[in-house]
Amino acid sequence: MKYHLDNFVKLMNDSKKNRYLLVDKLRPLPDYNLISVDNILEFFFDKQADKNAKKERIVPILRPDLSHDTDHCPHLILIADQNESINPELLALSLKEASSELFMDKRYICAWLISDLPLTQLAEELVTIGENLAKEALTINSRFFPYYEPFRMQLLHESNLIYQQWLPRQLKGIAQYCYLNLSRKIKIIQKPEPNEILGFSQISDRTVSYQQYAKQIFLCFKTLIENKQIKTPDDRQLIMVADKWLDSIRTGLADLEDQFAFVINSLFYNIDLMNQAQTQQAVFNAIENPGTLKQNLSVLRKSQWGQVK
Repeated sequence: MKYHLDNFVKLMNDSKKNRYLLVDKLRPLPDYNLISVDNILEFFFDKQADKNAKKERIVPILRPDLSHDTDHCPHLILIADQNESINPELLALSLKEASSELFMDKRYICAWLISDLPLTQLAEELVTIGENLAKEALTINSRFFPYYEPFRMQLLHESNLIYQQWLPRQLKGIAQYCYLNLSRKIKIIQKPEPNEILGFSQISDRTVSYQQYAKQIFLCFKTLIENKQIKTPDDRQLIMVADKWLDSIRTGLADLEDQFAFVINSLFYNIDLMNQAQTQQAVFNAIENPGTLKQNLSVLRKSQWGQVK
């Protein structure tokens, strides 16, 4: 992590733009946590500075479905303006918090942003980004897409590589968007160069499908990681799980527990369930009798099932 931190501090300090921390207050932090919004104001800015001036460094992102309660909206924090150096302790604590949250359902640390835009203008632009993505990603919330959630962002970033410039083009006003992925690597989404702006780019159907099943994919990924059953290279792990989830749906399984059993058994035991006569029949039986796949596969394993050991 120190390697990441040293390089991250250098990246942030080399920039002559505004640097921001984006947090999601839907995950509350305890009062004693130094990275909470109130404590950032108290401990990481000039103690002699006017309190009101410090408060002006933090604004809520007024996503339309939560704007009635700004305390639960995401918040954007100006951690260094164009003429300031980044506080390495603040950056280190935010990175440490992000790492500790990786497999929580809701994460507080969302991203670190570099932008020419001033604070309030960038906050407004982030709302527009969420509204525009909601029209393309076709998730349950049709008013605002919470793209800033690190897991959703990783899905967006890694699954749409056939159109690599699509995502950076959506992040208007942002020169660099940085987030911590599930392998604890800092990933950077870079604003396209002027000569890269032209050309066809879109969100793929596969990427849209991943977003529709993001919660289920996350739960599968978390389960496999906790059981140390994912052995593919880091940059392929998440998409491998996401693809297998879509496979479960394509087979005709409609029950959530059956879909989960399909993915976990396929990847836990490294077996193609649709390429083994007995397991294929178990899947077909579950299509006819939803909710039975987990038990049926368990019975097969106990009776010397195929290659599964």
